[in-house]
Amino acid sequence: MNSNSQSVSVTDSSDQVQAHITLVGRVQGVGMRWHVRNLAISNNIVGFARNLFERDKVEVVAGGKQENVDRFIRLLWIGTRSSQVNDIIVTWSEFTDEYSKFEIKLL
Repeated sequence: MNSNSQSVSVTDSSDQVQAHITLVGRVQGVGMRWHVRNLAISNNIVGFARNLFERDKVEVVAGGKQENVDRFIRLLWIGTRSSQVNDIIVTWSEFTDEYSKFEIKLL
């Protein structure tokens, strides 16, 4: 397993949700993807985080239990010491088994 990901146990997919999240603000070059990864792992979230071409956006896909994903999204507002999250855009979808861990993706 590489240092960018960690496996998470996702048991019954019937109580799982998936969110496509866009973080907007000063979120690139400030350790945000690593922060998101750590929050995801501590909240049993699978998916990924990656910078978008627009310098003020980070894309996150987060899957897991509804309560965990809700808490994860609330925690994203805090950001890192150097970041400033101005907006969080969330689109909900059905959970897919596409992800078994949370990882940082490159463009």
